[in-house]
Amino acid sequence: MRARGMSHRTVGMVLLGVLVAGSAGCGQAMDDAIYATVPDKTGGSQLATLQVRGVNKVTTTVIGAMGAPGCASLARSSAGAMYSVCGPGIFKPDLPQQLATIDLKSGHATLFGQVVTGLQVMGLEFAPDGTLYAVGDANAASPTFNSLYTVDLKTGAFTRVGSTGAPASEFVMDFAFDKNGTMYAAGSHTLFTIDRKSGTATKVVDFVGGGDIMGLSFGPKSNKLYATDFKGLNSALYLVDLQTGFLTPVGPVGYPFAHGLVPMP
Repeated sequence: MRARGMSHRTVGMVLLGVLVAGSAGCGQAMDDAIYATVPDKTGGSQLATLQVRGVNKVTTTVIGAMGAPGCASLARSSAGAMYSVCGPGIFKPDLPQQLATIDLKSGHATLFGQVVTGLQVMGLEFAPDGTLYAVGDANAASPTFNSLYTVDLKTGAFTRVGSTGAPASEFVMDFAFDKNGTMYAAGSHTLFTIDRKSGTATKVVDFVGGGDIMGLSFGPKSNKLYATDFKGLNSALYLVDLQTGFLTPVGPVGYPFAHGLVPMP
């Protein structure tokens, strides 16, 4: 796949069974666009867009290769700047990670600022007030396991807020803010809200009908909550019912390990 070219594959999936009335608003037509990260054939990361048409069709368009390992997370500022945390430290905690800016035209990542180790950052998101948050430390034996951090956009430094208190099986994978500013977080099998002052996670609901959730984002037009899962062959995009946790499939992404969901403007 060309690093700076545009490629896309359109994939659809017909929903099976009867849709539960009111579940995640699935009876309504939608037209949302979301940024995501997907791997290339070499294991590197690519910036992509997911276009949702109706309730059962997803069009995935790859913008380009990021050119750095481990760029799974995404966060877009109110000014339109895209960030990620990149580096081999996402796979091994003793290896480095670093804040990066992402070129929205090419997908290219430019790493900068302080190098961090031991965090294995997967989740990254801007709050409505412009504060950039991350969760790090995937070592369940560590006293700072699964902690919330703020990230300095000038220096790349991480400052710990506090432990989420989420169990070892629920390392936070991604964040999403609703229109009221509530901070939601996805563990593998559970949806949480996060207290930004303390870092404490409060369980909202367990996911039903799927698991191994990776990406989380509210749709920019529908304001419905979307999620992607950790699938090695083909990730799926879901709608999440905030009341029941039910995951309604929208369609396959066409790539494995789709992550870092961020609403497009």
